[in-house]
Amino acid sequence: SYLCYALARLVTGMGTGGLSVASYVWYAELIGKQSRSKLTITTCSGFAIGIVLLSPMSYMLPWWRALSLVIFILGMPVLVLTFQLQESPKWLATRERTDEMYKGLCYIASVNGHPAPPPPPPRPAVSLPVAGNQQAAGVDDASKKRSVLRILICDG
Repeated sequence: SYLCYALARLVTGMGTGGLSVASYVWYAELIGKQSRSKLTITTCSGFAIGIVLLSPMSYMLPWWRALSLVIFILGMPVLVLTFQLQESPKWLATRERTDEMYKGLCYIASVNGHPAPPPPPPRPAVSLPVAGNQQAAGVDDASKKRSVLRILICDG
């Protein structure tokens, strides 16, 4: 039916446009600066190989409905596996969710066969601004956000 086709195309389009960009950024945060060029090459090569394989598939399946169904089915594992991914440790660090960040780093280390990293230092106690010093607290918060952003941009 047309409704089934439209829904399948919608999911396929979201996977092509949304998941590919999001997964690239997620992997880029995890692998570090040294391997980002390899990541770009493999990502672009995978996309190109998929386009090249589409021609023989369309020759073997000349009916557009069958071809659309096969493309949809081939993309479903990627969609299902997306829900198994963990949040990026860098993103968790910017949100000050250090416990989750540490668990994620330990999991990544165990998958890669490395020992667990040392635990993060305890967070300092947060002092609430005094009524007369509200402006200074806002300045400190702004400079803290800038320094976190500077660390993320410079350190990669």
